[in-house]
Amino acid sequence: NRENVIISLGEMCKWMGKEAEAAGVDIFAGFPAVETIKDKDKRIVGVVTKSRGINTKGEKKNTFEDSVEIRAKTTILAEGSRGFVTKKVILDYKLEKEPHHYTLGLKELWKVPGSGVKEGFCLLYTSPSPRDRG
Repeated sequence: NRENVIISLGEMCKWMGKEAEAAGVDIFAGFPAVETIKDKDKRIVGVVTKSRGINTKGEKKNTFEDSVEIRAKTTILAEGSRGFVTKKVILDYKLEKEPHHYTLGLKELWKVPGSGVKEGFCLLYTSPSPRDRG
């Protein structure tokens, strides 16, 4: 691993979250979405969060927090392709009409000083590399 950098993905995500928030992005971690909000044209314009502080009998505890509507120009469901809300979106928009594979990728754009990065620099997210796992 000469001249490569190994980092903690968790620590990098924390750092990137702070950078995104400093740039004006709202990140709502720890508040699971339970449904999407649609406009009159059936476009997704936000999500409704899950109420918190309800006991096993369905009664509100003193820590109760009601659900909240979060509306945005862009809504990203980051719960994976098997998440509860994502499954509902797939059904509602008939995204599985024909057998196919799909995925969503997000790219990070980093500004780095030209003098601070050596030619051939590579950032690995995993260690050991996935190709080393057989």
